[in-house]
Amino acid sequence: MTPRAPSDPDGSETTRRSLIVRTAATMGLVGLVGSVLATTQAFAADAKLSPSDIGYRPTPNGRSRCDVCVNWRPPDACKAVAGPISPSGWCGLFVRKD
Repeated sequence: MTPRAPSDPDGSETTRRSLIVRTAATMGLVGLVGSVLATTQAFAADAKLSPSDIGYRPTPNGRSRCDVCVNWRPPDACKAVAGPISPSGWCGLFVRKD
């Protein structure tokens, strides 16, 4: 057993070796989490909902319409909904562009 330092009665002395090991472990964990997030975001970018899943309709809801939504991609696409989308359509994911 390694003797404890006199100024460290509970044995919690931080050595260079333990600091390096903890830092390396933390960096590995941060890298792993970053990889998982990047993979999840890439998958989410490719996954689109079906029009029926989110209540899409080809007519506007008052002044709310696809071509003024943040998800709109001209000429007839949506970032979140699969298939061709009418510029004057509307769905439950509508968020007005600022």
